[in-house]
Amino acid sequence: MPNCTCYGKRGGRIIGARCNFRYESYSFLKGVAWEAPPSAGNDIKAAPKENNGKIAPMRKDDKTARTVITMVVPTVTIIILIVCISVISMKRQKRKLVDRVQSKHRLLTNYMSKES
Repeated sequence: MPNCTCYGKRGGRIIGARCNFRYESYSFLKGVAWEAPPSAGNDIKAAPKENNGKIAPMRKDDKTARTVITMVVPTVTIIILIVCISVISMKRQKRKLVDRVQSKHRLLTNYMSKES
């Protein structure tokens, strides 16, 4: 950037809606080792490796655990959802029943007070 009128500054920063980009002419991360971000687990690099560097095959235990998790988590979630809906429904029915009984009681008391 030889023709830049940056007032003697070297580098810069660009801030966008979804990104933050910083560049310098010197290393501003002193003493920090560069490491790759952790992988999502879907690529070959994330697969367990044997001593000689080859990719180890997935063990049966891993497949079984994954199958159990994919079956248990949705099942438990659905059961919790059903229980919550049932409890809410029972409370509403109880509230409606109490309201009916109270309204009948009021009608009866009003009728009895008019007769006297």
